[in-house]
Amino acid sequence: MMAGDGGAADRGLAEAREALAQIHGLIGEIHALNRGLGEDLEQLREQMRAADEDRAGQARRGELGPDWARLQRRIDLNQTSVSAVVRGEDDSVEAERLRAHAARQAHSLAQLQEAEPKDGEEDETGALFGVVRQDQAELRALVEQLRALPVSRPEV
Repeated sequence: MMAGDGGAADRGLAEAREALAQIHGLIGEIHALNRGLGEDLEQLREQMRAADEDRAGQARRGELGPDWARLQRRIDLNQTSVSAVVRGEDDSVEAERLRAHAARQAHSLAQLQEAEPKDGEEDETGALFGVVRQDQAELRALVEQLRALPVSRPEV
């Protein structure tokens, strides 16, 4: 071994440690981002559960019309589910009418989304999707930074 080789090895080892520290920092950022997304997802699931309970209560009271009232009775008896209705697995007359109604509503919503928003109107759905897209972009950027780190193996 030559006299200058020890310094190069020390520099290489220091660079490897620095790269490893950067990797650990990026992994920490990814974990924090993931925790935040997980918390957001759980909050969204809870909101969906609450909304479904509210819908079920309204259906039981007949506030959503006779089709939903009949379907909710069948849901309560475990003869069908909202998922089965939505996916088309429930072929009852009530389920078919609800799917047709939902298709009309979706078409109307699509037409509304294509229209220009009025001054002062907030597009909450667009804002939510914007936040999700931004989080995804940040996660992709962190992964790219992680991949771009110069990691070399010290010679043994």
